[in-house]
Amino acid sequence: MSDTYLTTYPRARVYHVCEWCRRVIRPRERYERQVALVDGGAWTYKTCAHCSAYLTVMHRWHLLNPDEAFIPDEYDY
Repeated sequence: MSDTYLTTYPRARVYHVCEWCRRVIRPRERYERQVALVDGGAWTYKTCAHCSAYLTVMHRWHLLNPDEAFIPDEYDY
């Protein structure tokens, strides 16, 4: 059986909790919603816009630098 993933960016109608930082996602706030059907089970992940942006940047960085580990203390901000 193949895995199925769906990502949407809805506007919250009720309060949710971000899976990554545990911040409250308030009504009318946009968030990333991922649905996964894996090995016969269904999973839903909700990620706040802040963490979604961070994870997107980290994913792109890793694609460009697959052999390097990202260590934030090594970079000047």
